[in-house]
Amino acid sequence: ARVTNDTTGCFTTATVTLSVSASDAQDTTLSTCDDDGIEDGFSEFDLTTASSNVLVNAPANVTLNYYLTLNDALTEQNVLPIAYTNTTANNQTIFARAESPDGNCFGISEVELIVNPLPVIELTELYDYCGNNPQALVIDSGLITGSTTDYTYSWSTGETTESISVTNGGDYTVTVSNSDGCSRQRLVTVIISEPATINSIEVVNAGTNESGSATINVTGLGDYEYCISLDEPFQDSPIFDNIAPGFYTAYVRDRNGCGTTTQDFSIVGYPRYFTPNNDGFHDYWQLIGVSVVFEPNSEIYIFDRYGKLLKQLSPQGPGWDGNYNGTPLPSSDYWFKATLMDGTTFSSHFTLKR
Repeated sequence: ARVTNDTTGCFTTATVTLSVSASDAQDTTLSTCDDDGIEDGFSEFDLTTASSNVLVNAPANVTLNYYLTLNDALTEQNVLPIAYTNTTANNQTIFARAESPDGNCFGISEVELIVNPLPVIELTELYDYCGNNPQALVIDSGLITGSTTDYTYSWSTGETTESISVTNGGDYTVTVSNSDGCSRQRLVTVIISEPATINSIEVVNAGTNESGSATINVTGLGDYEYCISLDEPFQDSPIFDNIAPGFYTAYVRDRNGCGTTTQDFSIVGYPRYFTPNNDGFHDYWQLIGVSVVFEPNSEIYIFDRYGKLLKQLSPQGPGWDGNYNGTPLPSSDYWFKATLMDGTTFSSHFTLKR
C-alpha cells in the first residue's frame, strides 16, 4: 500500500497481508433403525458419523458442533452431546456449525435424523407337526404388513426364501430385512407329534370288589389324552379308577391331531346273582371280563354251600345254567373259586334266583 502527501509529494509504503478463513458446512442425513425393544420412532445417533459429510469441503482444522435449533447454532448455545437421541419421533432436523480456528468465519448446515421402522412380523410361532405326515410342514417369515418382495430373508437353515419346508422338529430362525437395512428376527418352534404306542395296560381286576382300575402305559413324541369310553370326555391322566367289571377299549389320542391308538382290555369280576329262567336276561352265571381273548385259560369252579363241586366253567363258554347233572338247582347262594392266568385267585358267593 502507498500513501502520498499531496502538498509535499512525500510518500511511504506498507505491506497488507490478506488472510482467508474457510468454514463451509454441507447439509446431510443420518439414518438408523428403530430400537428392537421399543418401537417408538426414537433412537440414539452418533453425531460424529455425520461429520465427514458436513465438512466435505472444509479444511481439517475446523471446529464442528451440533445444535437443536438454528438460533442455538447462531448464538453457540446448548451444544448437543455426540450421543444424541432424537426428540421428535421418526424424523428430526438439527443444525451443525462449522467454525474457523480464529472464530471469524462459520457455516451452518442442516442434519436430518431419520429413524427407519423395523419389519412388522410375528416374532414367535409354535407349530405342531405330525411325524407320520408324508407332507412337509411349510413355515414362513410371519410378515404382517407389506409385500413379501419388499424384504430379504435369511434362515438358520441357510435358505433365503420367504418360506421353507421342514420335516424335523426344533427351533428355526429367520432374519427379515427391509430396504433400509433394518431387520428383525423371528423364532419358529416345530414340535413333532405322532400317534401313541400303547406298551401295556396294567389292570387291577375287580375280583370280589365292586370295581377295578387300569393304567395305560404309552410311548411316543405326542401330547396325549386318554379315555376308556367314547361316551366320556378324554382326560389328561392315563389312570382310571373305579372301573366296573367288563370289556373296555383304551383310546389314546394325540392332542395335535396326529391320530388315536386303541387297545382292548378287560376288568374281571363276577355277577352277584343270575336268573336262569330262559327269558334272555341273566340266564347264565359267568365271570365278567373273561372270553376267548381275555383270561381264556382261567379256572372257574362252582360249589354249593357245603363245598360240593357242581360245575367247572370254561371262560370261553356262556357260563353255568343253574343245573346239576341236568337237574335245576333251587334258589340259593352258591360259591365259586376262580384262578386267573396270572395266578390271581379269588372266591365269593352269588345268588341263584328262580
